[in-house]
Amino acid sequence: MTSLRLALLLLLVTGAPPSTEPPAETVAEAPVPGPAPPREPPEPSESLAPQPAPAPGPSLGEVQRAAVARAQVDPPRARRWLRDARRSAALPDLDATWEHRMGQSWRRDREVGSPDGLVDDHDAADLWRLKLSWRLDRAWFNPDELRAARAAADLERLRRELLVEVTHLYFERERAARDWAAAPDAATRAESALVLAEIEGLLHAMTGLSWPPRPEF
Repeated sequence: MTSLRLALLLLLVTGAPPSTEPPAETVAEAPVPGPAPPREPPEPSESLAPQPAPAPGPSLGEVQRAAVARAQVDPPRARRWLRDARRSAALPDLDATWEHRMGQSWRRDREVGSPDGLVDDHDAADLWRLKLSWRLDRAWFNPDELRAARAAADLERLRRELLVEVTHLYFERERAARDWAAAPDAATRAESALVLAEIEGLLHAMTGLSWPPRPEF
């Protein structure tokens, strides 16, 4: 009864019934982040104007011929080996000896008007012997021709491998020269210059040829 009276008294004073729900919890609002500071634009790298490609230097044919001549793997050399092997069958085997002989003997001296006596005779002589012999079977088949043919085949294989290598390096240099001329900045051009110098050094070692120097930028 006492609670009912208090409720009626409160209703008369405030004009609204008392709320029986528990008070709502207060939630703290998170701060709203402000706008991000503007980013500074990156500093542009130093750009270079395209340059003409370096001087071409020796041609591909000159490079190949110089490499073959420097390595001594030219085809005429192999043909000369085969020709000499065939001709050697007609040459004789030469055997020369020399002998020096010395002898000593005694003889009786019977010269008229002088007493008989023994005379010492010294005998010295040089003997030379020279013998030439031919092997007729080698005129039909000479085993040296097989060895010359194998050496010629090895020489031709080395020549082909050398030509492939120098041709590859030659066009690698051409591509590196184009990259050097079209380099957009100094760092890229310096890297291309190193590649060019390396390839030209290899080609110079294999051929003995030189390439024109590049301008410095």
